Amino acid sequence: MRMEKSSDEASSPTLSIIVPSHNEQENLPPLVDRLAQVLSEIDWHAEVILVDDHSSDATEKVADNLARIHGWIHVSRNHGPRGMGSTLKTGLTEARGKYVCFVMADGVDDLTNISRMVQLLDLGQADIVISSRYMRPGYSRDVPHKYKFWSTCFRLASRILLGVYLKDPTNAYRCLRRELFSQFKITANDFSFSAELTFKAWKKGLRIVEIPGRHGRRIRGRSSFSFRKVAWPYVRALLSTILGW
Repeated sequence: MRMEKSSDEASSPTLSIIVPSHNEQENLPPLVDRLAQVLSEIDWHAEVILVDDHSSDATEKVADNLARIHGWIHVSRNHGPRGMGSTLKTGLTEARGKYVCFVMADGVDDLTNISRMVQLLDLGQADIVISSRYMRPGYSRDVPHKYKFWSTCFRLASRILLGVYLKDPTNAYRCLRRELFSQFKITANDFSFSAELTFKAWKKGLRIVEIPGRHGRRIRGRSSFSFRKVAWPYVRALLSTILGW
């Protein structure tokens, strides 16, 4: 891959990788190392945007240090409501790539899928490519059982109510054409951002493709995901698509 440089002569990046980061001071350095390794093998101009989401630890400082070391890293701050969706929206306002990829800061995503996802977009075979944790046995082994249970229930509801036949419609790890966000408005500011994006794209007839992707273990720390907090937002994502909100 040709890393996007900070000089005026560098061309605009083809790929923008947006990393929402809330209290991820320990996870960002190893994640950046993995991204550098994976992206060095891809022939794309790229930028990585680390977006701090109201962190109470040293995430912002760590991100700034990483940006000083790597010219292809940019740092942004979410000044809107706290939440993954709001943070991704902040990153999208600064992304310059033709394609965007959402990567979680905790290190659970199979980063080797980035090449294949962008390739499918570039060949015109998809508008959105989702890395699915449930397409192959064992790939979801590290997903908590409670999460898998509720994810299955939600997936069945989306099939019945919307006719969405996808294995993993809620996974945030995906790549898509940046221009798609001009076609519809995503209202969610939390984890349900991914579900709402999937459903509204499906309703518009956009091509959503899934590829198998192993779900890894979080590098360090605890996830801020809470079923109690996201239950209604996920239901709202369904309703907003059905009712055209």
